[in-house]
Amino acid sequence: MLLVWRRIFFLILYFNTILISWGQVPVFRFLHNRGHVVIPFELQYNFIIVKVKVNEKYTMRFIVDTGAEYSAVNQTAADLINIKKGRKVNVMGTDHRTILIAHVGNGISLRMDDFLIDNYNVLIFPEEAPQFEVLNHLQIAGIIGADVLSRYLVKFDFKRQEMSLMSHSKTRIPKDYSNIPLMLHKNRAFVQIPVVGNARDTTQLSLLFDTGAGLPLLLKDNGKGRIPIPENLVDGKIGLGVGGYIEGTIGKISAVQLGGHTLYNVLTSFQEITNPPDSVKLPTSDGILGNDIIRLFTWYIDYRLEKCYLKPNRDFKKAPQYDKSGMTVLMSGANLNHYVVIGVFPGSPAAEADIRIGDQIISVNNRRGIFLSFNTIVKTLSKNEGETVHLKLKREGEKLYKTIVLKNIL
Repeated sequence: MLLVWRRIFFLILYFNTILISWGQVPVFRFLHNRGHVVIPFELQYNFIIVKVKVNEKYTMRFIVDTGAEYSAVNQTAADLINIKKGRKVNVMGTDHRTILIAHVGNGISLRMDDFLIDNYNVLIFPEEAPQFEVLNHLQIAGIIGADVLSRYLVKFDFKRQEMSLMSHSKTRIPKDYSNIPLMLHKNRAFVQIPVVGNARDTTQLSLLFDTGAGLPLLLKDNGKGRIPIPENLVDGKIGLGVGGYIEGTIGKISAVQLGGHTLYNVLTSFQEITNPPDSVKLPTSDGILGNDIIRLFTWYIDYRLEKCYLKPNRDFKKAPQYDKSGMTVLMSGANLNHYVVIGVFPGSPAAEADIRIGDQIISVNNRRGIFLSFNTIVKTLSKNEGETVHLKLKREGEKLYKTIVLKNIL
């Protein structure tokens, strides 16, 4: 998308039809005879990050990704832990075309607070998976996927920044929570929610509940007319995932309804889906409900009973703000402290100011160096329409000064 990415990439991992022969039986247990565990997390770049002790020796940072069928580690972490590689498996990228080769890592232990998984197998992703370079810079070793979460009743509390894993028999859902239909496919949860198009038509969609997606909403357009597509769309890159950059469009859906609660004018990415490789079968899904919406609620996901409960948190009334400059910015460099323009929308404020692909952002409104961050850039370029933003850029060794006036592009 030719807007500033609200997060680094919209999707961490998207596994499809991977058959893993576990070989040994894994053990899942709560320590100290407890039937639940509360795991603190950090919300960084819209991703849920938890500390995991691997093999009772290495403490590493993992992303909790409900959209991933299996848990995984990157090659760097696998080498450090000395995980034994098992057989090869195919993994399909987020473009629904690219196939990457991963290995099964055999027999490790993962511990999150007082929750232990022993004798467990994970996927080991190759170094050429493009988003893992970014994850390495963020010191992310891997992900906790739906293969772990689907065994429990899971609570996501973004106000407290806690994830709870609970046994079903000892948990009651509070009465002030709404419920929405839920369907499981290969351990992953798909919520069934109404989406209102610009023509005020309402369509019931099945959306992957995906905490590994840093966007609000992604809808898959298969050309059959099921997906409500707005007239005003922006073309470009909508994210980075397994397989590389994801091409698509972006626009605004009139409304999304979740358990009696309505979000209006929701920024939505649209991905055109053509015939995938015959070797990989896609799950039935109309798209993705991502963390930019998920984080506005407290959730109970009951995998066993296929039920979902939610309650708005204090951020619900604060409508997420999005870029009004018309450019896509990506972090780069050894410490992810370089901010490079990788897309400019024609006719946007950025285009009118002659900002070009490849320009490096040095300062924003005189914030530079340690005072400049990716979040600072996103927040500044997401301010109200009409506000002025002063940029200092570097282009082919030359320093440039640009002024843009923000405006709604969509």
